[in-house]
Amino acid sequence: MKPLWHIADRIDFEYLLLRDDILMEENGQDALKHRDRDIYLQKIGSAAEGQGEFTQSFLLHRWLKVRQQQEAEQTEGIVLPGRVWSELYRISWLVLLLLGLTSGAGLAFSRLR
Repeated sequence: MKPLWHIADRIDFEYLLLRDDILMEENGQDALKHRDRDIYLQKIGSAAEGQGEFTQSFLLHRWLKVRQQQEAEQTEGIVLPGRVWSELYRISWLVLLLLGLTSGAGLAFSRLR
């Protein structure tokens, strides 16, 4: 079975929790409660009806996906930190692959010569 959470999701989750702390200081806890209740009623609860009991991990993951979508809509052009980490991770693997190939080819060439 495919894992529900990835490292990029965890990074975005922590980032969004920090943003919620700032929002709570500005607007109070009632604003967060109202927003999260709307997220559950409109996005999570209606989309997952009939699936039985929800686990905490499932609910948090669905909340994260909705919040990521909201952040993308609200802040055009700003990329979430989880996406940045994913891209840097892919790039580092490509760089390591190229370094491995070039060093291996150099060693093989010098040995075969």
